[in-house]
Parts: sequence; C-alpha cells; structure tokens
Amino acid sequence: MSGTPPKRYSQPGEHKGSSISIPPTVHPPALVITTAIFRIRPTFTKARLFQEGAFAGVTVLVGLLAFCIAHPATGRTLTQDSAHNLRLLDTLPANTDTSGLRREYLPNSRADDEKVVQEWIEEPSSELVLWISAPPGMGKSTFGRHLEAQLRSTNQLGASVFLGTPPTDTWGPETAIRLIAGEIGRIHYKAVPSIGKAILESHAMPLQTQMEKFIRDPILSINLTHPLVIIVDGLDQWKSYHVFVEELRPLNSQSSLFRFIMLSRSEPQDAAFGSVAIKPYQLQPISLAVMVEYLEKRFDLIEWDYGRKPTSEDVAGLALRADGLFIWSATVCSLLEDSRSPSSPQDTLASIVNLRHSVGESDSLASLYSDAILLLFPKPEHQRILMTFMGLTMVLQKPLPLADFSSLVGMRPSVVRSIQAGLKPLQTWYPSDPKATVYPASKLFHLSFLEYLQSASTTTALPLPVSLMQAHAILGKTTLQELSRFLPTPRNLQSLHLSPLREYAVQYWPLHVSKGTPFVEPGSDSNWKQTPHSSILQHTPIATLRQWATLFLDGGKPGSMLQDTDEGDEVGALMQDVAITLSPGEPSTISVQVSCLEVAVRLRPGYTYHWYYLGKVLSIAAEYSRLPEYLNQAVAAHEHAVQTWTSPTGDSMGIEESMLHYSLGTALYLRFKLMGNMDNLHQGVSSQRKALALRPLGHPEHATTLGKLTYYLGYRFEQLGSLSDLDEAISLCRETLARLPADSPDRPMILSRK
Repeated sequence: MSGTPPKRYSQPGEHKGSSISIPPTVHPPALVITTAIFRIRPTFTKARLFQEGAFAGVTVLVGLLAFCIAHPATGRTLTQDSAHNLRLLDTLPANTDTSGLRREYLPNSRADDEKVVQEWIEEPSSELVLWISAPPGMGKSTFGRHLEAQLRSTNQLGASVFLGTPPTDTWGPETAIRLIAGEIGRIHYKAVPSIGKAILESHAMPLQTQMEKFIRDPILSINLTHPLVIIVDGLDQWKSYHVFVEELRPLNSQSSLFRFIMLSRSEPQDAAFGSVAIKPYQLQPISLAVMVEYLEKRFDLIEWDYGRKPTSEDVAGLALRADGLFIWSATVCSLLEDSRSPSSPQDTLASIVNLRHSVGESDSLASLYSDAILLLFPKPEHQRILMTFMGLTMVLQKPLPLADFSSLVGMRPSVVRSIQAGLKPLQTWYPSDPKATVYPASKLFHLSFLEYLQSASTTTALPLPVSLMQAHAILGKTTLQELSRFLPTPRNLQSLHLSPLREYAVQYWPLHVSKGTPFVEPGSDSNWKQTPHSSILQHTPIATLRQWATLFLDGGKPGSMLQDTDEGDEVGALMQDVAITLSPGEPSTISVQVSCLEVAVRLRPGYTYHWYYLGKVLSIAAEYSRLPEYLNQAVAAHEHAVQTWTSPTGDSMGIEESMLHYSLGTALYLRFKLMGNMDNLHQGVSSQRKALALRPLGHPEHATTLGKLTYYLGYRFEQLGSLSDLDEAISLCRETLARLPADSPDRPMILSRK
C-alpha cells in the first residue's frame, strides 16, 4: 500500500503508549461513537464482545464505525441512536460463557454429516428446520460448535444459542426469542436498530409477532443475498421447546431468509410439529477409524510410565467399547491424564476395562461414570461426601467463592478443594478460577453425568441417587441461619455491605426452602411443621425478615417499596407482601414470586389469599413456559383457594368468592387447551357458572364472566356438537341484553358473544 501513512490515535481504555491505526479519512464522529460505546457499556465490551471466542461485539463496533466513516454528516445522530440501541441490545439475554468448554472436534470426522448440512443450506427450497438428533454423548454440541465456526467464517451464521441450562424453569418461548435476537444483533450490527425497535414495541405481543419482530425483521434489515442459519443446541433439554417449535409455523415461508439447525437428543415426534417444515436427520455414529484417531491423539499427550503406550489392538478395542460415544472416550482420556492419581495410566486403564465387566450395567455411559467415581473416590466415606457435594452444587443457583460455599454447607475448604480436584477428569468445562470458586454442577459437567447421579435404576454400590430435595433442604436451612447472623442491624441497609455468601442467602433462601420441604394442603401441614425450616421461621424476629425483604426487593426490583397489607407481624403475610410487590413481568420475577408464595402457604395453609395469588402467578408461569406442571399446580392452588374461602370478612382479604371460581375456571380451561382433557373443559364451564351466579346483573364483572362462560360453552359445542351448550350460551346473552339499558357499556361485549 502507498500514500499518506495512517494517523495513529489512542484507543479508548488502552494502556498508555498503545494505539491503533486509523485511515486519515476517518471523521471525528467515528471516534466519538467508539468512545461513547466503550463508556456506555464497559461490561458489554469486556464480557460480551468476546463471548464464544467470536468477537461478535467487535463486529458491531467496527460496523458502526464503518458506517460513520461513510456517512460523516449523520455521525452525531448515529452516535446517539447507536448508543441507545446498544443499551437496548444489552438488556436482552445472552448465552452463558462457554470459552472453557472442552472442544475436541476432529477435522473431517463428520464429513458425511457436514455434507448433509451443506446441501440443506444450499437448496433454495429447503425446510425451515434441520432437526439433528442423537443420543447423549455422541458429540452433538461439539458438532454444533463446529458448524457455528464454519458458518461464521462464511457470514452465514445468524445466531447460535444453547437452551440446555436456562437460569429458571420459567424460561419460556419469549425469552428464547429474545436470546436469539440478542445474538443476531451481536453478530450483525445492521440488525441492531431493528432489534432495538422490537424491544420498545414488544409489550404484550403474541409470540408469532415476536418471532417476526425479533428474528425476521432484523434479518431482513441486513439485506443479504443468502439465508442465515440459526443454531439452537440443547433443544429438548429445555422444558418449553415444543411450544417454541410450534410457533415457527408462520415462518415456513421464510426459509429463503433464515433457517434453523436444531440439535436434540430426541427426534421431532410431537404431533403439533406436523405443520412446521422440518427435515429430520439422525447424526451418524462416529466410525471406528475416527474414534481410533481421536484416542491416539489424546494418548500422545499422556505421560505413559516407561513409554508403554497401549498397543494398536488395545486402542482399537477401546474405540469399539466407546460405541460411538465421544463423551465416553473423552472421559476415559481425562481419567488417564489425571496427574493426582496414585495409579499409572496403564493401571487406571486396566481398572476401567475390568470394572466395566463387574458393574453389570448395560448403559455404557452409566457404567463408565460408576467406574470413574470408584477410581477417583475409592473409599465409601469419600463417596458419600462426594454425593452430598454433587447434590449441593446441582441445586446451587450461582457461583460462590470457595470459602463462602464451605461456610454455607459446612464442609472444610480442604475437603471441597479435594473433591473439585478429584472431579476434574469428569468435567466438560474448565473455569479460569477452579481453586477459588464453586460453580453450579450444570456449568461444569455433561448432562448425562448429572442424570446418572439422579438415576434410581443404577445397580452400582454407590450411594445413589442424589436427592435434590435433600440438597435444597440443606441450603434452605443454612441460608435462613445466615440471615440471623447479620440481621436485624441498626445500620442503614443501603450502606450495608453484603458478602457473596450473604447476598446468596438474601436472594435464594425462599427458593431452597420451597423446594426442600414437603408441600402442604389446607388442613395438612404436619410434615412441614416437623422441619427445621418451620422452626427457624417461627423463631426468627419479624424485624429480621422485614429487613431481609427490603434487601431482597432492592436486589430484585431496585427502588420498590414493600406493599404492606397491614396484617400484623405474620411471616406468611410478609412473604405474600413481597410477592405482591414483585409484580409479574420477567420470568425470573415469576419464579421468585412462586417461591415466596409457596413459603407463605406452608406457614398459613388455611389462608385463602395465599392460595389465590399462588394460583394466579403459577398460571402466568404456565403462559410463559407452556408447561403442564405449572398448570397442574395452578389448578390445585385455585382449588385450595375455593376450599379455604369462608366469608368476605374472613381470611380472604376481601376477595369475593366469585373471583375464586372465575380464576379456577380460567386455569382449568387453559389446562384443557394445553393437555386436551375434556374433563378440564367441563369443570371450567362449571366453575364459570358458579362465578356468574355470584355476579348477577349489576355486578361490575358480570359482562366479563358472562363472556367467559359463553365462550367456553361455544367452544364445547364445537368440540362435542351438543346443541344444549349453544342454546344455553344464546339464552344467557339474550336474557342479559333484555335487562341491560340501551346505553350500557357492556352491551358491545355481550353482542360480540351472541
């Protein structure tokens, strides 16, 4: 290159003396926008720019910089708009950091599979979804990351997301859509304005509209001549995946614009998927030759005593035993590489081979995991401690410093470090600070290992299965005890410094208590009363819990004021107040509300309002996630609310009986729509009849309830063809219209049902 040498400017945030080369044609707005972005979102630039090792955020910044160079006149406006859009983009969920994952894709090891994917991408009339399925441990995620890298290099990657370990059970399709949109924006800067617009306009949008606004429109704005591919890994590990897939139906015609590669353990067998254009494909087993090559490459890195590497026959035998499971071979190699093992690699390998024959399990992965634990923790007392540790980390909600974790669970730090070191050969993710932090197990280990630990069918002598309820119970008790160590305090709570341990106790004790103790029903709470958690809450001063509520709400909803229902110093009332203050919004808020209300009903199982509000929040959780378990719990809670209602002046906080029947009927109808059981529709009609009888003409909710009942009757007529349902619906509407004044605002609603 010739001409004037480029000027050199200091890069924002760089160490003194460093600089970057910028052509002399760069206008000041280009520097302004770069500086603004770094100042506005330093966490964005550090934590997200290099996520997945892809420099996705750099693409955004460089793209904006290039646009600014080309359009200097609009530089100032672009700076403001872009900064605003980047702030909006940063509100969307993002993939967890997977930079420490073990990546062991062998070049050309899946050449046939790659060919199938490439042909599907290149075919103009291809299906919207390529559904790649394979059993656990066959390398689906490794193959997915390889496809991600290949597509990124050719500018064909729209987004790549992992749904296998969502932070809450209430992660619904809406959250997944936003996760995809966020990744699209971090890879393709031209899509950021469209995504920002979608965020501002997305309130109460139907899912199909969100698909269009968050995925279709941003990709359209990029204006490419080829389709982008969105990779969705860990699909069926996510509870709400079936609803997400169903909502793809309207996008079938958009396959020339974008497509989905979905990686799943199961095939697309759901009948509801029939209207979604899906190409099913089973990932082919790895050939014996490829597995041999993989083992030989790993064996070359092992320090074999006296240079005695396994023979070619031994390697071929191991490859055969792997049965196409990469995770099996990878785990074996990690065990052989374990430098802390007192046995030589040769002896360890011999032990693995011999133990496999003695365990008697048909599942090769379960057999290997059993062998590995016996090798790494040979003493029964160490195995018991290990299982306790694994249970605790399987329910741990976020990483904790090792010292804080040890204090919380009552394990000596040296014991925790020893367990962590022993488990290292079984990890699939390696954090940068393994000796200083304890991570949730889902972050470190393959899902198949965690499922093995929870399996009750294993024939091993190990102390299995791990009880997650027991682990929650331990953490529920210790987090409650931790609160009493620093609360109540005379200090200003805003100036109170909380260690990570105390932050964890404040944030998660309701969750652990609700999941670690027996559930209750009205008139049946004896099992709960026998728990230490019940005793601790009974003896904890209300002043302590009120200060907890202030700290808790400040962390979950900054600036919020506790809505006090003036029910005295009852802990159950306080938990209810916290839940009410956290008005439903994001799925994470709903999960917290459920936990608080489940504690409330344990404390006061005969209190109508607790059950009513729990049913209401669970119904919202079901709408987010579309999970039957939430609807079942919602129906049960509403039934308990009806059961415990006594009178308008009783423990119902003024709730009308009609409201209880109305809400129960709505939950039953939602369960019918999701699960298809006609009994739920019949019961829903019955509940709405009771609600309408309690809301006669003149009641402010009469028209709403009438509309709901006639809708259910009309729907049941469509399902069963019973003219009596149709006649009843028409009769109810006519009777009400005849008695309503001509200028009543309820007439249009009722006429629409007629």
